[in-house]
Amino acid sequence: QLGGARVGLNNTVSAGTTGHELGHTQSLAHSHYWLPSGTSPVGAGSHIEYGDVFDIMGGGGSAQHINVSQKAKLGYLDASAITTVSTAGTYRIARHDDGAAAGVRALKIAPSGLGFEYWIEHRRVAPASFNAAQQDRLKNGVLIHWGPEKSPSFTSGQGSYLIDATPGSAAGAND
Repeated sequence: QLGGARVGLNNTVSAGTTGHELGHTQSLAHSHYWLPSGTSPVGAGSHIEYGDVFDIMGGGGSAQHINVSQKAKLGYLDASAITTVSTAGTYRIARHDDGAAAGVRALKIAPSGLGFEYWIEHRRVAPASFNAAQQDRLKNGVLIHWGPEKSPSFTSGQGSYLIDATPGSAAGAND
């Protein structure tokens, strides 16, 4: 129940499913993937339900965290952990998937006049299906999301969207 006290597990006892369903009780919607239809990561494309393979509210398993926009919504990241970017520059963020992490763990960018937000995060915990090369890219890169409260008007689902920064690659959301 989105924002309510009820959880329906349908005889499922996995930690991933239980964590996902409990996320709904905390008012979290699904974490989607935006599949671009061209070479630009933004603009025309398709909504992929449960498509965020890094997020337990998407297709991620029990080892996955929720993304930083969802953590901010729940108050898991306080104001000192989020930098709102308003000018060009170089920014450093710490991983957010480690309980001992400190400092800035999320960048939020709200382009003027667009009505939606970009959230940038760094994490090290990869889905179990990732090979060594994919794990290395994750450790040395960032993930970019829209939402969850402010996603582009052309998207169709509630919740956040993982943006494919390498549209057309064979790995899709997994790179």
